[in-house]
Amino acid sequence: MSFSQVEIDSLSKLKTSSFLGILGSVMVVVYSVTYYLVFLPITLAYRGEVHPSPGMLRFQLIPDIVIELVAGAIQLLIFYYARQGFKGLSTINIPTKNGMTGATILIVFAIIGLLIGVPLILFFEFVELPFLLSAPPASSIPSPTLVLFAVLALVLLVFALVGFAGLILVIISEYSLGNRYGEGLIKLGSILQIIPFLDFVGYILLYFGFSNAINKVRSGFQIPQQVQQPPQQVYQVGFGSLSASGLARFTLYSPKSVAITSAVLGLFNQQVRAQSIYPSILSPGQNVIEVNFGPLQLTKGSYFVDLTLGDGSALRVYVIL
Repeated sequence: MSFSQVEIDSLSKLKTSSFLGILGSVMVVVYSVTYYLVFLPITLAYRGEVHPSPGMLRFQLIPDIVIELVAGAIQLLIFYYARQGFKGLSTINIPTKNGMTGATILIVFAIIGLLIGVPLILFFEFVELPFLLSAPPASSIPSPTLVLFAVLALVLLVFALVGFAGLILVIISEYSLGNRYGEGLIKLGSILQIIPFLDFVGYILLYFGFSNAINKVRSGFQIPQQVQQPPQQVYQVGFGSLSASGLARFTLYSPKSVAITSAVLGLFNQQVRAQSIYPSILSPGQNVIEVNFGPLQLTKGSYFVDLTLGDGSALRVYVIL
């Protein structure tokens, strides 16, 4: 798989994460409107008058359980696809480790939220809260109930703080990708994720921003030269490939005619020198270079090739198997 294909696949996963964010936000909005228009008036109608029937409790409880579980599952998928996207970009030396760490934190806490947080919230909403609302004004709240409230508040606080830290790390990586691909939609969308009630807009902007980034990579998008390399030096264009037969293929831009005197494939515990380089002399402009290292026994991943040029300069290029 080529570098560009890995990049496209990784950006597609981030796009999928954004789409799931849109879906989750729409579901929460629809349920919130339904709750305030249907479930809350019914609850208030029974407050202080009669105890709701078992059928009425099921009418309120079952939709809430379903929504909580579905929302938790969607959150888990959002962070999973985001982590996979960041991980793929990291394998081709695009700095997204902050995003991987943040998404991992959010995945763990989404799982904890499904297993522990949701049952606690449902217990409070449908057991403790009705008891407090129906209790006579003069009665005091039992101390076990106060302890339960304190524990629940502490759990929610920890969830909020750690989740916030994970989200910040994700936003940092998304914003850097916005800079890399020149996409203001990604930068603005990443920031809006942290603002309540605007995260829906943020996910929409991220979805279209990553779509634009994918189209740019497919059309041969290049990082601006002033950011990637000094303009008067030889530099790599895009990403290279490495086959199991040991053939490395990459593109170099050169401002002048200069020879490639040697090429060495860097491995963990050894270096493999090139058997042949074609063409061995760079012409002004873009040059497609093929370097034969002979058969290799390597695992799939990214590798680098150190080149020595005729003018004494050195250049490292990256290839993926």
